[in-house]
Amino acid sequence: MLWWRSTLKTLVIKESALLSVILAAIETFKNECYLILLGRKKGCKFIAEYAFPVQTAKRVLTGIDLIGRREKALLGAIKYLPKGFQIIGDCHSHTERGEYKYLPEPTEEDKKGMKKGSVYIIAGITTQKSAESWRNNKEGALAGTFGKNCKGRYCFEIRAFWSPEDCEAVPIDIFCPAAKRLSSA
Repeated sequence: MLWWRSTLKTLVIKESALLSVILAAIETFKNECYLILLGRKKGCKFIAEYAFPVQTAKRVLTGIDLIGRREKALLGAIKYLPKGFQIIGDCHSHTERGEYKYLPEPTEEDKKGMKKGSVYIIAGITTQKSAESWRNNKEGALAGTFGKNCKGRYCFEIRAFWSPEDCEAVPIDIFCPAAKRLSSA
C-alpha cells in the first residue's frame, strides 16, 4: 500500500460537480477546461458539491490563462454564497491531440499553480470505440466513458491531488457513488 493512501485525504465528488467536470471537458475537447471547486472540508475529506466552469478563461491546448479582473470579480462573488461553502480547489482537463494523449498527471506548470491545503482534479479525456462502465481504478481515480462523438465515446480518467503544506501534491482517492449511474450514458 502506498503511504499516502492511509494518511491523507479523500475527495468526495457529488453528482452535480461530476457532471459539470464531464460536460466542461467535452465542451472544450481538444483544449483544456477550467473549473473552480466549491464545497467543504470535513475531517480527512474534501467534499466537492459544485464545480463551476470559468467561461472567460483563455483556452489553449496545454493550459488556460485566467483574465485577472474577471477572475477577481468571480472570486469576490463567492463570499456571498450560503454559509459552509468555500473554494476547496480547482479542476482542469488534459486532452488528446492527434495520437498523443495527455495523462491526468500534474505538469510542472500545474504544480506551480497549486495552493497548499487545496485539492485539484485533473480530468483526462480521450476518445475510444468501446463503452466502459464507471469505476474506481487501482490508482484511486474515477474512470469510464460518457456520450459519443464521430470517433467513438469520450473516455475519462479523473484523478484528484492534494497539496499538503510540507511537500508536493500527492494523489488522493476519489469517492463518487453517482458515477455508477453514468454507466448507461
